[in-house]
Amino acid sequence: MRHAIGVGLAAILLTIVTVLLSVLWLPIHPGIRPAEVIGEATVVAATFVAIGAISTLAGGVSSSASLIAGGLLFYLATVQDLLDEFFAGPPCLNVVEDVLLATGVALITAGLVLFVRGQRGLLREMEDARNRLAELSITDGLTGLYNSRHFYDRLGEEIVRATRYGRTVSILLFDIDDFKRHNDEYGHVSGDHVLKRLGETVLGLLRENDSAYRYGGEEFTVLLPETDEAQAVIAAERLRKAFAEQKFDGGVSKTISIGVAEYRPGEDATAFVRRADTAMYLAKRAGKNRVVAGSESESG
Repeated sequence: MRHAIGVGLAAILLTIVTVLLSVLWLPIHPGIRPAEVIGEATVVAATFVAIGAISTLAGGVSSSASLIAGGLLFYLATVQDLLDEFFAGPPCLNVVEDVLLATGVALITAGLVLFVRGQRGLLREMEDARNRLAELSITDGLTGLYNSRHFYDRLGEEIVRATRYGRTVSILLFDIDDFKRHNDEYGHVSGDHVLKRLGETVLGLLRENDSAYRYGGEEFTVLLPETDEAQAVIAAERLRKAFAEQKFDGGVSKTISIGVAEYRPGEDATAFVRRADTAMYLAKRAGKNRVVAGSESESG
């Protein structure tokens, strides 16, 4: 409706301008009849109003399409006038035809500009939508962390980087202690809240180059580039303590057991993760709520 009102106001303004220009033009071209000028100015206004009405009724007609259509209508009006004059005598552009022609050029140009800008905006929206879909495909919906598929993609990249440049990389693998018991006692909604809170805790402790993943169920993993085992153990202890301090349904606290492993040159991703998993299993056996490093589990 606002589009139609805007077009209508523009119609009134253009009509006034056309009449004023025509009045100024009459002394120069006395052969032009005032009635003809006012009549064709009315056609200009009616064309604008028609464009606004059609756009409003159609609902989906864009501003660019309306402007281009209006410009074409003005061109047709000019051509019709010239044809009439051709058959009546030598054709020449009068002020009304000047206004019609100039208005047609302006409207079509404006319509094309809006169309191009709209296409660019559409392309940007499509690119944003594609990026959002790509992000959703690698993100766990509950915790907001990346999923396990993306973990192995990133882990492979970090292993290649570590091998090529002689860098270090470590991983943390951990899960929530006695999580099944919590679900049985407080329900799965409460269990989901625990998982989500753990994800938030992990994200709050990550460095810029670190990344966290929901590995599966109540298991999580953190990828720590440029980090050796000793540094990874410190990070793991910080995470363990931060999560143990939180309270959940019934005022209970939950704990996590964490296994730590540093990449060894020549091993593949499966062997790397398996060492972290073994360290986590030993943390469970040792009483839970603790951190065990891969080197410690092997020496033990």
